[in-house]
Amino acid sequence: MMKNISSAIISLFIYLFTVTKTYAHEVYVLTPERFSDGLKTYTQNPFSTLFTKQHISITILIFVSLVSFYALSYVLLKTKWGYFFSHHVEKLARFGKPILRLSLGISLIFSAFSHSLFGPELSIAKYSLAPFIEIALYLSGFMFIFGFFIQIAAPLALSLFLYAFFTFGFYTITYIGYAGVILFFMLDKKKFNTQILLRILLGIGLLYTAYTIKIQHQHLFTDVYNQYRLQQFFQLDSIFASSIAGVLELGVGLFVIFGFTLIPTLFILLLFLTFFLFYLGENLWPHIIIYGISIYLFLNQFSSKKRIAK
Repeated sequence: MMKNISSAIISLFIYLFTVTKTYAHEVYVLTPERFSDGLKTYTQNPFSTLFTKQHISITILIFVSLVSFYALSYVLLKTKWGYFFSHHVEKLARFGKPILRLSLGISLIFSAFSHSLFGPELSIAKYSLAPFIEIALYLSGFMFIFGFFIQIAAPLALSLFLYAFFTFGFYTITYIGYAGVILFFMLDKKKFNTQILLRILLGIGLLYTAYTIKIQHQHLFTDVYNQYRLQQFFQLDSIFASSIAGVLELGVGLFVIFGFTLIPTLFILLLFLTFFLFYLGENLWPHIIIYGISIYLFLNQFSSKKRIAK
């Protein structure tokens, strides 16, 4: 078994090292010039397309489908099959914290390897402190991976996140999930509800990305949508797709923050994250932290609240 685990880790590292030329989120498959220009263009009335005669029926259909999906997932989890599933998943909860720690460590190492801070677009190559920042990223990353000196690695990583915030501004909120995981390990043994903190910061990151990319600067998302001919897949025009995707991501972010129906919400999050990751050829390593947080929350959702079958 250990041999298989080692092989899997080596394969992951090889894959990560071979995809460092793409970017983190769906819009970063655009050129840096198009991305910068898109941030200068603001969308007027981004939600109006949802209620036009052409789209109102689709909006209602999507809303009804989501309500039905959440209702069905709730009912299924109350059945004997749901109890059987939750009982077995609950046994895996002890792996949640190691998965979270590994996801942070791997992400920090590949952040250093790509000469960036937490995301490929936050490049530190031109800064004089870059060599020291990369050493700190490597050092804290390996500490988290091997579980050594976590109480030293966590403050070190947090200081790097604060540096990124003061260097790159509010855009760093896109990666605030990193801060959530770092604070999780800093406060884990201090009788603080770290799971709520982790959930809130992940949700804030999702809200910020949804509003910035899919609502405030819709041209970024529509450029990607048209470039990759996603209309052939979703059968929706680009403006409507951006608006509905923004609303859905805002909803996911709010549900995560308040811990509302986390199981189906995390399923939706990971489903679309994985789709865009592979369909657009995005970089894997910046998404590892989201996978780690989501898996941790998913496993602990079962362990913290046992479900009783009817």
